[in-house]
Amino acid sequence: MLFSKMARPQPSGHSLPSHSSVTATSPTQAQSQSVPVSECRSTPRSGKGHVGIVGQNMLRPNVADEMIHELQICPLDEFLKVYAPCRPTSASVDAALRRMETMMPANGNWLGFGKGETEKTVFAKLTPIITALGSVDCVCEKEAQPRTLNFHYVDSSDIKICGEIKGSSYRVDACLLPTLHDTPPKELTVSELALVAEYKKSSTTDKVYDDRLKVLSAANHIMNDDPRRMWTYGVTIEHEKMALWYFSRSYSVKSEEFEYKKDRKTFLKIFMSFLFATEAEMGFDPTVRRVLHGKEIRYIYTITPENQPPRFFRMIRPIYIPRVACITGRQTRVWEAEEVNESSDSAEVLRNDGKRVVLKDVWLDERSQPESEIMDLIMKKLEVIASQPRDWPAGHLGRCITAALEDFPANLPFMKIDCTSTGTTCRAQSETSKPDPSILKPLPLVPTLQQSDRLVLPGSSQRHSRIPTTSSGHSSPGPSPRLGFSYQAPNSSLALTLLFLAGWVHRDVSTGNIIVVKSGDSFRGLLSDFEYAKEVNRADEPKHDPKTGTPFFMALEVHLGVSIVDKSSGMDGPEEQARLRAAIRNYKPGFKADGVFGPVVSPPWRFQHHHNLESLMWIALWFLLCRVKPILSAISNELNEEPLADQIFTNTPEPSPIRLKLFITPGYRPMAEAFHPNLGHDFNQKFTSLHRLLYQTCARQSPLSREDFTELHDFVWFYFGNIIDAVVQATGIDIEEEESDADANAQPPNAGETEITESANATNGTSKSEPRKRKASHTPHPFRLRSHHKAGGST
Repeated sequence: MLFSKMARPQPSGHSLPSHSSVTATSPTQAQSQSVPVSECRSTPRSGKGHVGIVGQNMLRPNVADEMIHELQICPLDEFLKVYAPCRPTSASVDAALRRMETMMPANGNWLGFGKGETEKTVFAKLTPIITALGSVDCVCEKEAQPRTLNFHYVDSSDIKICGEIKGSSYRVDACLLPTLHDTPPKELTVSELALVAEYKKSSTTDKVYDDRLKVLSAANHIMNDDPRRMWTYGVTIEHEKMALWYFSRSYSVKSEEFEYKKDRKTFLKIFMSFLFATEAEMGFDPTVRRVLHGKEIRYIYTITPENQPPRFFRMIRPIYIPRVACITGRQTRVWEAEEVNESSDSAEVLRNDGKRVVLKDVWLDERSQPESEIMDLIMKKLEVIASQPRDWPAGHLGRCITAALEDFPANLPFMKIDCTSTGTTCRAQSETSKPDPSILKPLPLVPTLQQSDRLVLPGSSQRHSRIPTTSSGHSSPGPSPRLGFSYQAPNSSLALTLLFLAGWVHRDVSTGNIIVVKSGDSFRGLLSDFEYAKEVNRADEPKHDPKTGTPFFMALEVHLGVSIVDKSSGMDGPEEQARLRAAIRNYKPGFKADGVFGPVVSPPWRFQHHHNLESLMWIALWFLLCRVKPILSAISNELNEEPLADQIFTNTPEPSPIRLKLFITPGYRPMAEAFHPNLGHDFNQKFTSLHRLLYQTCARQSPLSREDFTELHDFVWFYFGNIIDAVVQATGIDIEEEESDADANAQPPNAGETEITESANATNGTSKSEPRKRKASHTPHPFRLRSHHKAGGST
């Protein structure tokens, strides 16, 4: 395995069109034209937890909880104008109605609800009508020739849906497929579903909620499962009213209902728009092909860099494929890929010495600065630094910095962007679309700690971006988890020191953004994903920084969105203090103390270099608590006691009380007791030294100077190095192996309990304890925050 990760980070109003991007990376940086930073801004994000491997039908409440505040309502006419895949002419619709008159009489009885008829029997009557509609001539606006029929209606209420990610345990009442099946299939794949439909005879509150939740959940699964999807569609019928749905990374919108049996022309216009649409109009990305490679399904991405011919990358395996309960917002897939000569089933690998790439497929705010441009700006700063003499850092850190800057930029601990391509932008939002939480009310939801409170703020359109990142290594087995940590940790600390020298902060340091690659006979940890990086102390930066990053590894102040100590400016000067003392001496009931109670002005909160360094501490703690297997003495006898790691590491927009208490209490006793004793008798002191340093840095009243930050990086390099040495040198500890890609974040077979056998290396030898049962940890893998959260004020 060429690319190894300690964990897979598990990447959720009014919006503009969004687009996608694809990138490939390696240790050096490609050239790209930059744009002014002030023109770009961050994409709204919210906490999204990985939902794991569980039936999609079981996730419907989670989907509703995540999506209730992003759903919008739109007038039907506006929906057909803005969101429909194509717009048949009035003449085509009139002609279709004349041909369908016998099947759709004007009296509205063409879809009657007969006494005793089941829901299935009633809505099966739609099948021959919509099928016959496929034979009419459909001419769309601004076009001269009739379109070809591209999609076919299927009554699928009895057909199982199968997907490429686990959890495809649902059915839909009807769907549109690009392929016409000669006989009713026993199962359908998610990749075939161009539109899903859910029907109910009744319009009671519970039936309406169930109907909408099912179509919402099905669309969520399609967007999670199929990397070709830019957007997708849905239809719901509740008694005699019909509504349309559009789901995309920018927003999800539902049309207002209409009485479809009475308004036959609108009914026909809608289904003609779907049946005669092209695949691209229905949301299938034409630059991503699903192909058969041997006996396996693979995807081939076509990437066309600016002013260059197209290149083709075939996926080998997933590195990070999230399954989340939300659709809107930033979405990232990361693949190991190989470059091929074309985008067909028979594509051949290019002769490039067997090198592979990491390909990142991400949806970004269309106004956000591309990662390649951010990297260019950082590289220009580092190139200047490399050419000048330096008096800091010294010692081993200084020698590592010098080695990293030699043969610039080949030795830098960053993934190299090989090329980048900007893909499709989501449809622009209609001005008449408005958020409407009542679409999914009432909601029988009980949020849990691992479910995120929704952060509802104005969003923006998403654009698609593809970024292949190359490596100088070759395909080979990855390092062990312990060695992977030893490669990731020091290189990430080195990378952050280089960013400090360049005057930039990363803002999303996490295990998922440090990729271990083969380099000669060894491995290197390379920092990646600079989408949220920013230059510090710019004159035009916002008053307050938004929350960015992965909640598991966020610095506490970033997670809170405020400083952890009072750094306000109030009545602190000598004159103010004198007035206050005089007022205290003269106080009596009714006394008016003028000029004593001054305004409290809090300084703006901004992301700084120590927040990046604090993320390294959380990464180390996550590894020590979640990857190092505990010995039996550390396992609580209380099966219902929540593991400490589960209380600290949560995919929520605010830190848990335990995480807050831990950070402001260096040497926190429960944490010290959770460390494996074989790490050494002084290991807790080593970790506490790093912890106390970072806490005291945050607790300082005065602003941090450059000299403060240089000293901080020296100390962190020393303390962090000692922690790494202790982990690498320890004997008698077991490390949890990384899960396979297919089973990432799966629950154990018996989710409530799991058998564990632990061995502890005693001072006089190695002893093995008897197996016992403990409560299984459900600590999920980390996810980025997807919604923009205002920290202490507006941005």
